[in-house]
Amino acid sequence: MERPAVAVVFVATNERNVLIPALESVFAHPPEHPLQMVVVDNASTDGMADEVSRRWPEIPIITQPWRMGLPANLNTGTRATSAPLVMLCNP
Repeated sequence: MERPAVAVVFVATNERNVLIPALESVFAHPPEHPLQMVVVDNASTDGMADEVSRRWPEIPIITQPWRMGLPANLNTGTRATSAPLVMLCNP
């Protein structure tokens, strides 16, 4: 498998209503080059992680046991990527 050119790290807390459409959009308009996606769930209670896991099992989900600050979550997500470029998203 070709190494992804870009990774996208999504950090979200109870933002299922924003994250799911964002992921749907990415899959509806796939990029030209390999793309890696990582979701960091910041202790959500809205079922976001379960829905992402069910619909897109290929997307790794890092579930935080308690709410952490945005920088800590972005760092956690970035460390989980292998691409040379990382795009950080906080929907």
